[in-house]
Amino acid sequence: MKRRHRLGLVVLLGTAVIGVVVFFLLRAGRPYQPPGIAFEGDSKDLRESVVVPTLDTPMPKGKNVVWCGTIQLGWNRLEKDVLHARPRIQGAEAVVSRLNEAQLREEDVPPDSYFAAAGFVKDGIAQNVKTEMRRRFQEDVQLGSMPEPDGVLIYSYLQAHMAFTIPFFDNRESFCFTDSGGKTTEVSSFGIQEKDEYAYHRLREQVVVLYLSRNKQNPEVAEEFVLDLSRDSAPNQIVLAFVAPKATLAETLADVETKTRGYTREPVPFGEFGARDVLLVPNLNWEIRHHFSELEGDDKPFLNPGFTGYHFALAAQTIRFKLDRSGAELASEFKAYVKPMATHYVFDRPFLIYIKKRGRDRPFFVLWVDNAELLSKPQDSERKLAR
Repeated sequence: MKRRHRLGLVVLLGTAVIGVVVFFLLRAGRPYQPPGIAFEGDSKDLRESVVVPTLDTPMPKGKNVVWCGTIQLGWNRLEKDVLHARPRIQGAEAVVSRLNEAQLREEDVPPDSYFAAAGFVKDGIAQNVKTEMRRRFQEDVQLGSMPEPDGVLIYSYLQAHMAFTIPFFDNRESFCFTDSGGKTTEVSSFGIQEKDEYAYHRLREQVVVLYLSRNKQNPEVAEEFVLDLSRDSAPNQIVLAFVAPKATLAETLADVETKTRGYTREPVPFGEFGARDVLLVPNLNWEIRHHFSELEGDDKPFLNPGFTGYHFALAAQTIRFKLDRSGAELASEFKAYVKPMATHYVFDRPFLIYIKKRGRDRPFFVLWVDNAELLSKPQDSERKLAR
């Protein structure tokens, strides 16, 4: 019997390994412990966090919102190397339109940090992916069972490791994060505190204040701020922004970029991270496996000529993110300063994290932290040391 449709399976595998590695030199008597894993598993088990396919996807209130560019890198390869046209999918018009209009391109990512490919199974795409991943990242990729020869595999991988120039300190004191609903959760954190006011000048010098808005009645209170945690990190830049959220990650990012571009630094020393300023950042350590169900299923067929018998059998992404540090002992440095006003850059309420190639406008990882679900919690040994 003659088949009416060519049956093929389109597989999308997106993997993001975003590792922010901070080397920490320990103070005597305080053995370092990596922060606990806040979450590891399928996104369906998350109650207060969502993974979105594009930056302009509406942000649900009260949720952490995670986006990583691996899905976009794979989508771009599907368009360029397989369909030779923008993808069109019946029943998934909204998300497809957003993916087609998204601006992230491969030049926005350091060339040695990613791999993206798409092609037909019959042309050896699976073996090509395995070979390239082994060669570039020393990773043995498990792709599972491949679809029939006429099927298509889309694969993308992103790996970004960053090390701060000078290590921050582990915060052994109690630190609480208050979410947008007012719920307070004790979490673990790192940074530098006011008690270290005249020491560690080089450590403080690496922090760049990209934007700062002070309370008019009490100038020591920073109402909004944006920080580059390590001015010399390359090729990537990690930015933390304590700002109000907008309707989407894209709009929140645009607000941050507008504020940083228009920011005129105050007269020194107030414009830079000062000798008495405080920085406290929650630790993050999690892995999320997510299915983009809005793309999957035979009820969402492709409409592109020649591909009307195709659909996404799998559209999955894994994201691992870690923000912490490890190490041994930090040498101190004494400087004499005219005592400046102390500004506290404390990320104890909802904030934005994004990572981008330094010098580029478009980030490849964005996280809105609205609640403590993805923040590392203090371990029992940490609580004992803090007493």
